[in-house]
Amino acid sequence: MSNVILFVFEGRKTEPQIFESLKKHFFSSNSNTILFATYNTSIYSLYNKIKDDDYLDIFYFIKNLNAENNEALKGYSREQISQIFLFFDYDNHCSNADDEKIKFMFGKFNNETENGKLFINYPMVESLRDLATWEKNCDISKCTIDFEQIINYKNMVHVQPNSIDRQIIKMSKENWYTVTDVSLQRANWIVKSVNEKPDERAADFLDQTNIFSKQKSKFVKQKLIAILNAFPMFLFEYFGYKHFFDNKDLE
Repeated sequence: MSNVILFVFEGRKTEPQIFESLKKHFFSSNSNTILFATYNTSIYSLYNKIKDDDYLDIFYFIKNLNAENNEALKGYSREQISQIFLFFDYDNHCSNADDEKIKFMFGKFNNETENGKLFINYPMVESLRDLATWEKNCDISKCTIDFEQIINYKNMVHVQPNSIDRQIIKMSKENWYTVTDVSLQRANWIVKSVNEKPDERAADFLDQTNIFSKQKSKFVKQKLIAILNAFPMFLFEYFGYKHFFDNKDLE
């Protein structure tokens, strides 16, 4: 029996391009059906909508949010959705940004087969375009951004000479393996302060809540964010360590 997987995105511009690339390279040859819907504002706004509703069903909430989502999910019920993944930005220059809200959301969305599983982009989804930051050997100068610069981050990424800019849809499967490999080493640096590929136990400590905790304790207190994109981390969690380090099929 096939799985029906729902991606819930913060935005409707860059994320759908990423969706199409992931669909092409990682989900086209299996029996899964993958769908997406968009929230179109920040995770902090979503928090305010759901914080007092212990019985909220994220599927119906998102489906009924706007006409586009209703059309995208037309004909589907919650019982048909086997997994839900949510992708939002840390983006702390929002006026209602609050780390306690992020912490709450990780507690709410911690299982893809139940309420859903939350993944966070640091500082925002454009970090996938930030090829200049795809360096394995991280330090404070190379792999972080100052709070004051975050508001200009999209523009900074677009003008970089080696940015893939609007060509996410053209990313090859090899590109995805590369950025996932680099992202895992970067996540290892964020969590363990080690500039090397994590070992096969990586899934035990490179989870989203641990990355968030280390961002807070090691970088946020210095008014910095370590740049990390959620989508390579999703691929790692979904397909597993061996897929990316032991059995790379780039055909």
